[in-house]
Amino acid sequence: LRIELKVESETSERSSIVEKYSKQVAQYSSGSYRLMSALVVLDLTPKRGAPPAHPRNDIFLVDVTAHGYNDDQQYPSKVWLFIVNGNLERPSDYSH
Repeated sequence: LRIELKVESETSERSSIVEKYSKQVAQYSSGSYRLMSALVVLDLTPKRGAPPAHPRNDIFLVDVTAHGYNDDQQYPSKVWLFIVNGNLERPSDYSH
């Protein structure tokens, strides 16, 4: 299983993180004849104004669309994406 680690400090939008990183790890996996890979992204964006979501919301199974296919692949590449929230505020900071 190919595992890739990334750090994100610009965007907290989950769909943007999926788009930004999932294709690279899928390429690595398909190059070694693997259908599945894992990606762990440390989200270091500021968490001001709202606390992070429950960690279960930050686990995704992504089908990666390959060149020349429109989601009709017989053997699609899949990426398990885990986003870990870092750069957290103290819980008491949200009450100010």
